[in-house]
Amino acid sequence: MSTVKEYSSDDVVIAWGPHIISGKGAGDFVKVSMADDRIKSVQGADGEIGLSVQRHMPLATCEVTLLQTSSWNAVLSAEMEKARVGLGGIMPMTIKDLRGATFYLFDKAWLKKSPDGTFGKEVKERTWTFEGPCQQVEGGN
Repeated sequence: MSTVKEYSSDDVVIAWGPHIISGKGAGDFVKVSMADDRIKSVQGADGEIGLSVQRHMPLATCEVTLLQTSSWNAVLSAEMEKARVGLGGIMPMTIKDLRGATFYLFDKAWLKKSPDGTFGKEVKERTWTFEGPCQQVEGGN
């Protein structure tokens, strides 16, 4: 018997500290990338293989894309300025698909880069880049 699984972008939650970020972009609105391989391999001249395993939580970047009309752009701009002057800006971050078991948990995340600004005839998007140590679980849907 075949199974049917559902996905809805409305059920992907982006939480930073106590805030739920809204105003998601029209296309891909969140992207998490691990900064390094969790396991690195080296093969010797005689074929023996050695593995280096990172036991610590790896750094990752999280790109959150919002519509330029999202009020969250102003909130994140203010948080970026607070961090610049040393007044915080480091909070836990969670990306979670509520219909599945996939999640990304940053125990500490900070804004790394503000978005590039573009303007045109139609509404554009703004991509904010966060960084921090991340636990990744690809649990499917």
